[in-house]
Amino acid sequence: MKENIFKQIETDKKLPEEAKEELVSNIETAKLFQSFTELFGTEYLSVLKDFFKNDKKEE
Repeated sequence: MKENIFKQIETDKKLPEEAKEELVSNIETAKLFQSFTELFGTEYLSVLKDFFKNDKKEE
């Protein structure tokens, strides 16, 4: 049987603190863009749709 190559991975090395901070920052930025996209995409159109539906019912 072949040797498991995953056992050769060095697990004692740590990620540099700068790289960790940059990764967290990038994830937070992506989540922010996702929230803005959701807010001005789906939610905004849904509110406009409901507004015009309610406006026609009042007439």
